[in-house]
Amino acid sequence: MGKRMKSELWDNMQRFMAMYNDHMVHYYNKTDGEFDIDVLKLAIGKAIDLAPILKSKFVVRFTKPVWEEIDGFTVDDIFEFEEGDDSWENVEKFLVQVIDEEAGPQVRFKLFRKDGKDTFCMVINHMTFDGQAIKEWLGILAKYYTKLLEDRDFVITDYVNGDRSFGQLFKHFTFAEKLKANTRFAHGKMPDEMIGFPYSKKNRYALEPHIMRHKLSAEDFKKIKEVGKRNHMTLNDIILAVYSRSLADLIPLDQVPLDVDCILDLRRYLPDGRTEGLTNFVTKIICPVDNYKNESIFSTIAQVNQNMAAAKGDYPGLGGLPQLRFGYWILPHPIAKKVVAAAFNNPLVAISNIGIMDAKALKFGDLTTEDTFITGSIKKAPYIQLALTTYNNEVTFTVALYANEEDLATVKKFFDNMDKYFSIIKNS
Repeated sequence: MGKRMKSELWDNMQRFMAMYNDHMVHYYNKTDGEFDIDVLKLAIGKAIDLAPILKSKFVVRFTKPVWEEIDGFTVDDIFEFEEGDDSWENVEKFLVQVIDEEAGPQVRFKLFRKDGKDTFCMVINHMTFDGQAIKEWLGILAKYYTKLLEDRDFVITDYVNGDRSFGQLFKHFTFAEKLKANTRFAHGKMPDEMIGFPYSKKNRYALEPHIMRHKLSAEDFKKIKEVGKRNHMTLNDIILAVYSRSLADLIPLDQVPLDVDCILDLRRYLPDGRTEGLTNFVTKIICPVDNYKNESIFSTIAQVNQNMAAAKGDYPGLGGLPQLRFGYWILPHPIAKKVVAAAFNNPLVAISNIGIMDAKALKFGDLTTEDTFITGSIKKAPYIQLALTTYNNEVTFTVALYANEEDLATVKKFFDNMDKYFSIIKNS
């Protein structure tokens, strides 16, 4: 039996969400050259040693599940190489796989090579890390790869994989802050009828997992930031408003109220913005948006700004979290699963800004990354999520979903709508 580690609240919450999505996260990195495969595999092994949850399996028990390291694990178990076809269709087939957490390991890699250029991809179980932790771990991997090219005995000594729990959230709070934060309850009632992405009602038996991508150029992104700065609009408010209006335009109503689930990073409460161990450390806030189609996109941005400020309030993201955490740990796992699932509000529409892909921190040796992004879980109808990452000031938007051809055509219309609104903003 391998070493065991405690499973944390959000590890299990991600597993509970299997009814909504595949709870995987997907990483894509197209480079201008070729990796040294032996060094890359060595780097993967060393980076996983610093995060042993990745070489573990999830063991369900009546009391509380645990992570258990897999005996005899090797990098060859999780690494593939293919030469000749680096097309998106082929890459996507790898990216949309679902890892069985109870069998493990919790991560898979594949290197696609064609014409002297490599595309490096990863699928990782969202139960282990959130987007920020994935970027941090990829930074460790990139550092290992770069250093191991010169010194095969190199070891990172300045990283300790410590506390993964939400408990670290409150370590630096004063008593008064702890009292206030721990007595915040989730507020707001989900509407009886929610509006979301207009999935096709035809051929629901013929669904396949897909990751749809769309770009906002660095030039256009710069113009939009300038407009936002002049008009005191945040980028997040602009993007959320554009997302909401673009989705609303797919629905044949004059006014389309949407409740948007916005992923919020709780590292904002930590002194240096870093968790002690790589983990899931996010929560959500819900921003209602009343999309009036006879109003300008700027009116919607103003509404988003106002509603988001109200949704955040004091201690944004902590509403209901302490109670959820307490209930999870006091109840046996089967009961906690049912209680949490019943109490957990999950809007149909979500957005996740995974943030900047740092070109320096994520540089592998002397390779230059031409295109890279991370996208979140693949959603099941009726749920939808827009994820975005930024690399060299170019934004990659992704929608990952189980879909048929009609659904994919609707996603393309949605992206066209986004272009329309971004064009209005950048030219204002």
